[in-house]
Amino acid sequence: RFNKDERYVDHKFQLTPKNGFTNLFSNMINHKNIHVLLNTDYKEIIKECQPKFTVYTGPIDYYFDHQFGKLPWRSLAFKHVEFNEEFHQPCVQINYPNDYEYTRSVEIKHVTKQRTPNTVISYEYSKSEGDPYYPIPAEDNKKLFYKYKELALKETKEKKVYFGGRLANYVYINMDEAIEGALELYKTIINEQKVR
Repeated sequence: RFNKDERYVDHKFQLTPKNGFTNLFSNMINHKNIHVLLNTDYKEIIKECQPKFTVYTGPIDYYFDHQFGKLPWRSLAFKHVEFNEEFHQPCVQINYPNDYEYTRSVEIKHVTKQRTPNTVISYEYSKSEGDPYYPIPAEDNKKLFYKYKELALKETKEKKVYFGGRLANYVYINMDEAIEGALELYKTIINEQKVR
């Protein structure tokens, strides 16, 4: 930042769910018509399912068996260190582009407003392998994504598979953008599939 604003992002209104995201999503899936399977690859169960339509939020290249090649992502490793003090750093996030092996440190208490005598700092280390966090913004990668995007549009039209979220769209988005995108996709599905 180049100002005294200590907030995480620049949006005028910044809120988190009153009881946290875990509670929000737990309430959303707590319905008799919703069955959750964890640690399950959808490809292993897709033949058993007979959905009216599908919302796919995984990596788009994986859905199509990497037929054009794998889309590259930057990943992260985290090291969490506890400190015996209420706050360890002056703000939620400090970036270190060149100074250390880690790229930033995050003290989330600045956002959540927790009151505890100790604090935890998360140090983030950039990695080339691991869970996909950030798409790599190179022209070749964009071209590769658009090849998959064309397949996805065809898949939506022919098989009613809708692609949503950052992994399916090869983009980094914040939580507010993810929620907005999900609501827009919901409207599209409702209009196209005539479901309520």
